[in-house]
Amino acid sequence: CYGGRPVDFPDVRKGPSFFPRCPETATKDMRLVDCNRKVCRLEVKHEDKWGTVCDNGFTDTSAATVCKLLGFPKGKFEQMCSTQGKYGSCADNRKGKGPIWLDEVVCSGFERDLEGCRHRPWGDHKCTHKQDVGICCSGEKGNVFAPGKCRGGELYYKFNENLD
Repeated sequence: CYGGRPVDFPDVRKGPSFFPRCPETATKDMRLVDCNRKVCRLEVKHEDKWGTVCDNGFTDTSAATVCKLLGFPKGKFEQMCSTQGKYGSCADNRKGKGPIWLDEVVCSGFERDLEGCRHRPWGDHKCTHKQDVGICCSGEKGNVFAPGKCRGGELYYKFNENLD
């Protein structure tokens, strides 16, 4: 998400930019918008209306979970996304509009959808749009995991021994 100089040719520019933008992306009920090189604002759809998520209780683990749900292997959380202005996080200080749908979202990293994360009831929040969640997803986009599909297997366990 943060880019950087190539290490193999330090004085030669490679790729479109040393400072790539965080990717805007969406599913039917979740999206990342107003992206810049550092962060995007997370929005969720509830009752056919898009709204924001408050950053109370949100962590890097929650961000990584959201990014996995959007098809990216990594994610990072940026607190107070919309108050950073055009020189900081969210693009040109664009605060979210509309309802604040979720607050105190806490994910463990194993959820298959955002509803599986712990949170206050939809629409019940203690924040303003200054506290909209900011996330940057990174890595190659693909099917990080297929929700609803399980793979069978065996688990081997040896007490106090290394598995080889």
